Amino acid sequence: MKLKSSERRAIGILASFSVAFLLAWSKRAFEFGAVAFLLMSIVLAMHAGWKIRGERSDSLLTFLRLFIPKFLVGDVLTLYGISLFILFAMTLTAWLPDGLEEGDIVFAVSTLMYTFGLVFLSAWVFGVPRKSTQLPARAKYLVASLSIPNWGDDSVFERAKCEDFLRGAVYEGNRPLNIIPLYVALAYHKDRLEEVFLLVSDRVAGEIERREYIERFFSMTSKCLSLKFVINFGELFPGRGEVVIGEGREVHVHFIRIGSGQDIKEVKNSVSTGLSDLLEREGSEVIFDITSGTAVISVAMILEAIKGDARAEYLLQNCEKEYKTECIELIELTLFDFEDLVREFREYFERLYESP
Repeated sequence: MKLKSSERRAIGILASFSVAFLLAWSKRAFEFGAVAFLLMSIVLAMHAGWKIRGERSDSLLTFLRLFIPKFLVGDVLTLYGISLFILFAMTLTAWLPDGLEEGDIVFAVSTLMYTFGLVFLSAWVFGVPRKSTQLPARAKYLVASLSIPNWGDDSVFERAKCEDFLRGAVYEGNRPLNIIPLYVALAYHKDRLEEVFLLVSDRVAGEIERREYIERFFSMTSKCLSLKFVINFGELFPGRGEVVIGEGREVHVHFIRIGSGQDIKEVKNSVSTGLSDLLEREGSEVIFDITSGTAVISVAMILEAIKGDARAEYLLQNCEKEYKTECIELIELTLFDFEDLVREFREYFERLYESP
């Protein structure tokens, strides 16, 4: 039986504190417990697919090297992360120094074994990163960003054919509509889709209120995909109710306000507040489509997705395939991407502050 991420975290917390509480009973009991805990953690990690000397994606040595950055990126804000923080604080700032000061080498070594056991157990909790596939699996929950409309005439949604949107061939002038990636993502995930979360900046919210193009877009999408959309405008404009569009299987559309959309911390916090419960409960069923929106919004979504089991996708530009649903590419997010992310941020700040 495959355990969910939340179930693995709960088991990890229970096992970690159970061994720690042995110290209140007997120091010797803790020492024996620490040895058993370390061995059990190593066995669980190996059973989960980790290898001592594997590839970059399944190497325990790489996990150990990147565990602390992964921990600091966001898991310290979860119940499991808080539990680890408490246990690390106790072992490294109290038990280990006390053992060394008293000359109790056996207790000091046992404390280190327990600490390493916490790390190996975390390898089991997080699991081995999934292997990349050519196309992402269909998801139940889609997160995407809305851009400021690059078209002026909203009647385009009544004039264009369904296949035109699927081919990405709906234009104003020589520019394709920048809402096409959202339509493609909806079409790709429609068979399992239950909820859609749209990130909306203040400027985009103003356009939605002024032009009502969201209703026209989802009306067209409903007819093309045979879905009924329940749009929760009250999340965007307090006082407004739900709008139900079309017939078919029900999909709820939610809005997450992200302020100006220019502050990466503000955007990330908004996404975290709006999706934290869902990501904790069904993270593996959530996919972030980072095609639309600004670079700031895309980075914020990646930072939020990388914390758990969520995935990300991107609609390839200049794709030669006829239907754009064949041009969606999976972006596998694992803790190993953190190293690359840190390097990109470092180079960005070096260019920003060290350039003449």
